[in-house]
Amino acid sequence: MANLSVGGVFSPLGCGLTHPYGKSTTLSSAVDLGVGSKFETLILWCDGGATERHIILAGSGGFVESPESFWDFYGGRKRRRGRLKFSIWDVGVEYPKRKTTCSSYYLDEVLKEFDAFIPPAKGEKGDGCGEKTLEFVCPNPKCDYARRELAYCKKATCPKCGTSWIKKATARITAKLETLRRYKQSFTRKHIRLHHLVLSPPMWEEIKVKERNPKAFADALFRKAVKILKRCGIKDFVIIFHPYRLADAEIWDLEAEERAWKNALKSDDWRDKVKIYPHFHVFVAEHFIKGGKDVYDEYGWVLKRVTGRFERVSIYDSEDLAKQVYYCLSHAGLLENCGFRAYRYYGRIKNLKIKDEVKKDAVGCAHVAEARIGIYESPECDFYTVFYPWLALICPKCGSKLIPKPPPEQDKHNYLGGRG
Repeated sequence: MANLSVGGVFSPLGCGLTHPYGKSTTLSSAVDLGVGSKFETLILWCDGGATERHIILAGSGGFVESPESFWDFYGGRKRRRGRLKFSIWDVGVEYPKRKTTCSSYYLDEVLKEFDAFIPPAKGEKGDGCGEKTLEFVCPNPKCDYARRELAYCKKATCPKCGTSWIKKATARITAKLETLRRYKQSFTRKHIRLHHLVLSPPMWEEIKVKERNPKAFADALFRKAVKILKRCGIKDFVIIFHPYRLADAEIWDLEAEERAWKNALKSDDWRDKVKIYPHFHVFVAEHFIKGGKDVYDEYGWVLKRVTGRFERVSIYDSEDLAKQVYYCLSHAGLLENCGFRAYRYYGRIKNLKIKDEVKKDAVGCAHVAEARIGIYESPECDFYTVFYPWLALICPKCGSKLIPKPPPEQDKHNYLGGRG
């Protein structure tokens, strides 16, 4: 087949080709595939309507591998060893142009967006949190059980409820990681260890989001971090998001960093003592973790394994695990009045069945972690309030589910919204 380019202007009609789909106007373009290739020129018909399409009309013949930029612009063909392949038999085949509503930013361009994140217990408390009293009664007419309790908002950013959120989340994460370690140890001869990792993105990391807001940027970083961890062979893990680092020089000694964060969070001007730098803390139960140099060479992200006094040991036991988890949750990134999850589970750790003995040990470890670190002081919590909070609404006499006490008769009309 002859080349259909004439004087740099491409006209499918002038070359004896009809317009696909009966279109009367076309915008024809050419892609130069380089000197010496079998396809010097590839002619595309472009429909500029709402559903934009690109159709291959003709070429110089033969078989060709197109450059990477052609895929990025036109799309539509499967990769074969990183390149696209077209042949003369592709003439007339329609390839839809890949459309995306995402916008691309670099991390250094959107750092100010992360200023909206706050640590736990540093936000505003909910309406009436710790002030209102709720009375619950048993609906069973043969039972006269009743109980009064203070109403709490249970927000992680609340100064009252945030402290309890840290301790309860520490107990849950500790129980899940210990269960995962025992589960993996049961079917392998290798010793399964618990590891604490820090994964940090580079400033030139590209972020693609549909909407420009802090939650969208953090979720995009979450997805990229999870993708890197899975490509490194880490499939079961807990990942915690941190939007800030200490303003002073980086401290890789965990105990010294705990003391620095404790002093920073206890003051009202904590923002003056930190700098914006999003990163992730990861807890893994594996025998071996891929080296950080390989991760940096391949992705540009920095993967650091946090160790204690001895360089080979990252986490000693369950108490040490709870201590490090509590420390990471104490300054995790949260958004006020937004459903953003600061920590997330991935892999088999989501659905593992946890024994009650492991849960009880995890609650005890959470108490020890709070006593040792001492960033916050939260109300006492036990095995049931952490893992079975719904039991608090069960009548201890007959087992019925407690309900809020109905209002008095004079307020019944307002209570029913005017329907009574």
